[in-house]
Amino acid sequence: MGPIQTLEDVIDMVRRRFAVIVAVTVVGVAATLWHAINIPRTYEAVAVIQITLPRVTGDLARGGEFTPVSQRIQQIEQRLLLRESMLEIIRQHGLFADAPAMTDSDRIVALRQSITLQPISAAAVSRDGLDVSGLIVVARLGDPLVAAAVANELAGRITRLGTEGQQARFDETLAFLRDEERRVSAEVTALEREITAYKDANLESLPESLSALRQEMAVIDTTLRDLERERIELASEREELAEVRNLRAVQQRRLEQIDAGLRLIADQVASLDTRKAQITDAIRRSPSVEMVLSTYERRRQQLTEEYGAVARRLAEAETARRLAENESIERFALVEQAVPPDYAMQSGRRRVAILGAAVSAMIGFAAAVALELRNPVLRTAGQMQRMLDIRPVVTIPYIPTSGELQRRKAIRFAGIGLALLLLVFGAAAFALSPGPGGAGFAAASERVEEGLHPVHRL
Repeated sequence: MGPIQTLEDVIDMVRRRFAVIVAVTVVGVAATLWHAINIPRTYEAVAVIQITLPRVTGDLARGGEFTPVSQRIQQIEQRLLLRESMLEIIRQHGLFADAPAMTDSDRIVALRQSITLQPISAAAVSRDGLDVSGLIVVARLGDPLVAAAVANELAGRITRLGTEGQQARFDETLAFLRDEERRVSAEVTALEREITAYKDANLESLPESLSALRQEMAVIDTTLRDLERERIELASEREELAEVRNLRAVQQRRLEQIDAGLRLIADQVASLDTRKAQITDAIRRSPSVEMVLSTYERRRQQLTEEYGAVARRLAEAETARRLAENESIERFALVEQAVPPDYAMQSGRRRVAILGAAVSAMIGFAAAVALELRNPVLRTAGQMQRMLDIRPVVTIPYIPTSGELQRRKAIRFAGIGLALLLLVFGAAAFALSPGPGGAGFAAASERVEEGLHPVHRL
């Protein structure tokens, strides 16, 4: 720092450059106060929505569909913050009319940033899925009346969207379940037709036909044995007649009858063998047919159970829709409208003013140091000894002139004025505080939670 190396040098520099420090500080404090005063005020309006428990509880009230309230709130918030909805609110309340240079996108972003939706968690998630017991809607804008109007508008839209969302959810559930009912019914009908066609194609191989087939097989075997015995008798008789040289007419007719009987027996045996082969094949295919029928039966049972489940859920959904129309499920109700706030929020004016004053004083001190370094003059014996290693024998004190004494007196008065200015600055900084209403959202949250406490006990 050149000649400024000790605390005495710094004090001496401050005394010499006090006018510069005062001038820079006064200018900086004035600019800071002007900037702090021009910081726009922001007013916070709070509306409260209460989520009430249904008069009818359980799966019946939900139509068998469990949808947490927090998830529905997220869906409502997404619909509420859509571009079309934001533009409608901006035009309806004339927001940002004093800033014609802002585009629609800029206004939408600014409005979204000024809106806060704060869910109030329930004490515990109930068996009816009520995990959120209320919702705080906060709007922060530059006009208290407009802030209250926007908060109430948002609260009203949320209550309407909550009701419309429930109705839409029930309609979608009913449409889906009716489509499922038609689909499962069509599959059951098609499966019944397929089973009937398969049974018709494999009638003799059905499990219930096996007993009759075995009885028929026993009859065929008995008939074949009887035919074989009759064939043997006829064949023996024919051999006896064949040994006779001269057959009489009666014997000739008998021989012809025997030949006809043998041919008839042969035809009967062939027919019975064919039938026996068919029965054997049907019995052999019976296990595979039974396996296919078991597969069909399992599929039919699954479809029947699925159809029953869909029918039950459809009945529950229809009941839940009727309950919704009668307002027997959880509802969004506006329990506290937003009112214009009496005080602005904490805008940071005091912090800006104090920080600006401190920075101004630091800049004034830095300007004094810069002036000293620009003109490094040895002013004391100590500085001469440190810089030149020469100890002066005699030091003659500086005797100011009357003009210099007048200037020093003026500087003292300026210092007193600076002290008064700082006092005024402190009073102004205190006046920049938002007042008792600055607690805003935190105080409202405590009041809302106390007001909704009975809901938690339900």
